[in-house]
Amino acid sequence: MAETDNPIANFAQRALYLGMGLAAVAADNAAKVAGKAGTRLYELRKQAQTLVDELVERGAMSAEEARVFMDTLAANANRKVEPGQTGGPRKINIDDIGDETDEASTAIELSEAARLRQQIADLQAELDRIKGRS
Repeated sequence: MAETDNPIANFAQRALYLGMGLAAVAADNAAKVAGKAGTRLYELRKQAQTLVDELVERGAMSAEEARVFMDTLAANANRKVEPGQTGGPRKINIDDIGDETDEASTAIELSEAARLRQQIADLQAELDRIKGRS
């Protein structure tokens, strides 16, 4: 292009070229970041699949549980974050426990906890008995 003697036109032309250059650099960097993110996501899925396969092999997880876990993992990876939602921890609200319905459910939860504690104690005793045989 022909260089003009008009300083305003010269400034505008340089500003336009600068803007185009910045846009090209930004587009190039965005493509690199997107490529790295896709690669990292693939690696994480591969590691999760390896872990699930190992758990199934050990018997710690059934094949159906593994399938459901991987489906859930894929669904969560594809889920879009809401505009008001951040990547940090979610906010937990603690309601007043003074309601009658809450008291009934708390009593049920306490009895369930006691039953589970007893079951754990029984299993621990069984494990100690089995260890004593060996």
